Amino acid sequence: MTAWEYYKRLLPETEREFFQYMPTINELVDFAVRNFPDDIAIDGKDGPVTYREMADHIAGLRGFLKEMGVQPGDKTGIQLPNSRLAAEMILAAMTYGAVIVPVPMTMDGEELKGNLSKMDITLFVYADMLEGRIRAMELPESVKTVRAGEVSPKDPVPGSENGKNTPAAIFFTGGTTGKSKGAMLSHGALMRGALNGVYAPGEALRQRYLALIPFSHVFGVVRNLLSCFYTGSMLYTVEDMKTVVSVLPAAKPTLMVLVPALADMLAGLAKMRGMEALGGKLRVIIAGGAHVP
Repeated sequence: MTAWEYYKRLLPETEREFFQYMPTINELVDFAVRNFPDDIAIDGKDGPVTYREMADHIAGLRGFLKEMGVQPGDKTGIQLPNSRLAAEMILAAMTYGAVIVPVPMTMDGEELKGNLSKMDITLFVYADMLEGRIRAMELPESVKTVRAGEVSPKDPVPGSENGKNTPAAIFFTGGTTGKSKGAMLSHGALMRGALNGVYAPGEALRQRYLALIPFSHVFGVVRNLLSCFYTGSMLYTVEDMKTVVSVLPAAKPTLMVLVPALADMLAGLAKMRGMEALGGKLRVIIAGGAHVP
């Protein structure tokens, strides 16, 4: 049995031929709107939004990028917690033909200033809570900064003619061998990872995900956000990790993508309070990034 045959057998027979490789994020967004228009794409602090509504927001945010002077090929940085805005900005920038640079919320000071300058960031969108820190940094004039509360959709702009090898995102490494470095990924690379993420035991379509891994991490974008679009699943965003325990009963995740430390934490919670504490619907955990006990 080949590896491909093994992975296909993880899914029900009715779903095996549904998922095909698409080389660009643009095609993925069109695919999701065509197949799951009225399904909930994102839920969380800002309430639910369907795939059709989200596609409209993404088109409007492409208009926002254009109004801010961003051109296809330019780099757009975001420093946002996991939220609907973060998800939509990531998808808007990539489908516009720009390169999204999701910055970890913990990065600040000279490291942040240096990276924004070194990567030639054209536009930087940051969380409202970071206002004082960002203003005090005296960023280069070439970096246009916008607070999240000032971001709003403009006249819709169609997506660019991106290809498989079009640069899509720069993710920062963990910095285990020194300072964190930016790693460039193309549309095709991200989409291969998103398709691979579809294959897990049981049904893939219309699952309920919980976005615990930050979107500044490639695992959080590929295996949560993009795989959700592939499968018409709902992604419940968690903006503050301190609220996880209270969020779980409302999110009712069926599948969670976690690093082992988070899996351990939730296992401890389930032992103390039972599986209902995790929402009562959980059936699969995908864990990676470190040794899994």
